[in-house]
Amino acid sequence: DALEVDFDAEAASTAPVADNITVTNNAGIADTVKVTGLAVGDVVKVYKKGVATVLATSAAVATGKSEVVVSVAQLGAAAGDLEVTVTSTGKLESSKTEKAFDAEGKTGTLVEANVTATNNVGKADTIAFTGLTAGTVVKVYDKVPTDATKKQLGTATVAAGVTTATVSIAQLGSATGSVFVTAAATGQSESDALEVSFGAEAVSTAPTAGNITVTNNAVIADTVKVTGLAVGDVVKVYKKGVATVLATSAAVATGKSEVVISVAQLGAAAGDLEVTVTSTGKLESTKVEVSYEAESKTATLDASNITVLNNVGTADTVKVTGLSVGTVIKVYTKALSGTQIGTATVLTGKTEVSFNVANLGFSAGKVYISAAELGKLESDLVEKDYAAE
Repeated sequence: DALEVDFDAEAASTAPVADNITVTNNAGIADTVKVTGLAVGDVVKVYKKGVATVLATSAAVATGKSEVVVSVAQLGAAAGDLEVTVTSTGKLESSKTEKAFDAEGKTGTLVEANVTATNNVGKADTIAFTGLTAGTVVKVYDKVPTDATKKQLGTATVAAGVTTATVSIAQLGSATGSVFVTAAATGQSESDALEVSFGAEAVSTAPTAGNITVTNNAVIADTVKVTGLAVGDVVKVYKKGVATVLATSAAVATGKSEVVISVAQLGAAAGDLEVTVTSTGKLESTKVEVSYEAESKTATLDASNITVLNNVGTADTVKVTGLSVGTVIKVYTKALSGTQIGTATVLTGKTEVSFNVANLGFSAGKVYISAAELGKLESDLVEKDYAAE
C-alpha cells in the first residue's frame, strides 16, 4: 500500500530590514537604493509601492561584500515609497519591505557675500562665486528664473578640488543693474534665485581745462596739448556741439603724462573745442570745453631792418634782419595786388635772409615786403624805398 510523505514549502529568502535600506532621491542624476546586511549571492529588487513590475534589480552580492547599490533612472522630484525584496541563493524572493524616500533635495540659496558682479569696460563682465562644492552648477539669469521671459546669461561648474567658479558674460551694459544667480549642488535641484546688483561701468576722469593748450596755427597743422594724464589714456577732440570726433591721440606712453594731438586746421577764427579722456578699462569721460584764439598775424616788419640793393650788372637783392627761424619773407611790386618778385625762408640757426629779386629797373622806386612767422598769418606790407642803379 502507498506511504504518504510530507514535504516542506520552498524556502523563502529573509526580507531586508527597513533600516538597512537607504534611498537617495537625486536631482539631475540617477537615484540610488542602497541595501546592507546581505549575504554573498543575494539579489535585490526594487519596486514602486503597489506596482508589480520590477523597477530595478541589483547584481548578485559579490564575494567579500554585504551590500549593493541599485541605480534607478529617476524616482521623480516628489517624496514617495518603494518596496524592496531580497532573493538569496536557492531561495524564493522575500516578502516586500516598504521604504519611504524624501523629495529631491533643493540646493540652498546662495549667500550674497559669496557672489561678486564686475561690470567691465571693453572686456567680458564677470560673476564670481565662492564657498561652493565641487560639481555645483551655477547659473546667471537676466530675470527671476520663474519669469517665462528670462534669459540665461551664463553658467559654470565648480571643478574638482576648488570652491570657486566664474561666469563670463559678453556685456551687462554700461548702466547699473542686477542679475539673478542660482546654484545646483550635485544630486540636488536648482536653488532659489539670489538677486545680485552691479555698478555702472567706470567713467574716466575728465581733463582739467587748465591742462589743455590749443594752438591755432596758420598754414601748418593746429595742435591740442593735454597734460596731467596717466599711462594708457587716450584723448579725443571735438568741435563744440559736434558729435563726430575731430582728432584722437595715441595712448599715453609709459613714462609720459601728456599728449599733443595734430588737427589739420581749426580755421582762422577763434572758437571752442571739447576734449575727453578715456582711461584704460573705463568709459570716455565727460567733455571739457576749451576756447582757442584766432590764428595769429605776424607783426609788420621794421623798415630799418630791410636793405634793398638795386644793382647794375648783377641781380638786385633784398636783405632782412631780426627774424626767427622758419619765417617766410615775400617781396611785392605794389601794396595792393602787386606781383610777387621774390621770397625766402629763414634757415635753422639764422636770424636773417638775403635773396635775389626780379630786376627792379634803372630808376629809384619802392617795394612792399611782408613776413609770415611759422604758424602765423602773413603780416601787413611795409614800404621800402630803393635807389636808382
